[in-house]
Amino acid sequence: MEKVKGPAARCTTATCGWRALLLPQLNRQSLYVYGSEMAVEQECRRQLQSGVFVIHPFSLMRSYYIMCMMAITFLNLIGIPMEIAFLDGNSGLAWEGFNVFSDTLFLIDVALNFRMGIITEDSEEAILDIKRIRVSYLRTWFIPDVIAAFPIGYILLFAVITSREMCRRALHPHTIMHVVHGRTRLH
Repeated sequence: MEKVKGPAARCTTATCGWRALLLPQLNRQSLYVYGSEMAVEQECRRQLQSGVFVIHPFSLMRSYYIMCMMAITFLNLIGIPMEIAFLDGNSGLAWEGFNVFSDTLFLIDVALNFRMGIITEDSEEAILDIKRIRVSYLRTWFIPDVIAAFPIGYILLFAVITSREMCRRALHPHTIMHVVHGRTRLH
C-alpha cells in the first residue's frame, strides 16, 4: 500500500486508486497558493468531491507528465536538426519509431490539456471545472498546440510505405508482362 505524501495522506492508492495521483501534493508551490497544509487538504477534498477526471496543477501526475514532455521536446530539439543535417533522409527504423512515438505523445498532450487543471492569473485557486478548462484552453494554447503536434511523422511514414508498395506492385512480374503484351491493367 503506497501512500501519497502530504495532506492527501489519508487517500492512498489502495483507498482512492489512481485518483490519488491526480490530487495536489504538499510542496512549496501549493503552500504558496493555498497558504497552509489545511488549505491544501481542503483542496484535495474539493477535487475528490468533484468526481471528475481532472489532473490538478500541483499533482504528482502533472509533475511527471511535464518532465516527460520536456524530455521528449528536448530530444526532438536536438534530434531533428541532427537528422536534417547528417542523415540525408535515411534515418532508420529506430529514429522513425521515435518520431511516431513523440508525435503520439504530443497528440495525447493536446487531448490531456482539456483535463488539466489550471491556476488563475491571480494565483488564488485552481480551476477544476471541465467547462472552464476547455474554454480557457481553446482560447489560449489550443491552436499553437495543434499546429505543433501535427503528426508529420505519421504522414511521412505513410508516404514511405505507400511509395514502397507502389514500387513493389509496379515491379511485379505479372504487371510487367501485362504491360509488355499491351494490357495496362494492374493486379
